[in-house]
Amino acid sequence: DAVVAVSRFTRQALIEQMRLMTDAISHDLRLPLQRVRSNLTAAMESPDADRLKTGIVQAIEDADAALDTFNALLDIARAEAGVGREAFAPVELSALISDVVELFEPLAEEKQQLLAVSLVPVTVWGQSMLLKQMFGNLLHNAIKYTPKQGKIEVRLTREAPDQVCITVTDNGPGVPDADRGQVAQRFGRLS
Repeated sequence: DAVVAVSRFTRQALIEQMRLMTDAISHDLRLPLQRVRSNLTAAMESPDADRLKTGIVQAIEDADAALDTFNALLDIARAEAGVGREAFAPVELSALISDVVELFEPLAEEKQQLLAVSLVPVTVWGQSMLLKQMFGNLLHNAIKYTPKQGKIEVRLTREAPDQVCITVTDNGPGVPDADRGQVAQRFGRLS
């Protein structure tokens, strides 16, 4: 009976994981694909050759963004399954975070936000691209949801010889207590 219960739980967990992944893929790809279609439709209907070319170029850029998102989701799934470990390498995390912060600084400056950074030198074993995407998402959300003239703090600390902590804090509205469990779930989203 215990084996059947574990099997049923595992199957239910896998189905839920698949549902969450499908929701995430559809959410992340719907808008870029809608933009591709919209740009191509507008370009096709335009009698102006320059507008036609501009619409096609924009559609190609949006398609590339959708492909990048799709490939990132596949990379994450592969990493979680242990596939692609050959792409793992030492990553200087403080340098990586500095690069991402530098990339997002203009967005924070537009909103007159103070972006404070405190990093210690740390090297980890991982995939540089996935780490950049993860940290970029955290920082982008902090900038997006922090009010004008707000404060965002980025910290990288060593918690133990084999444990590091990246913290992104801000004075935005935060996540309601009732929704915190959902945010921590894989592919968890709030409205």
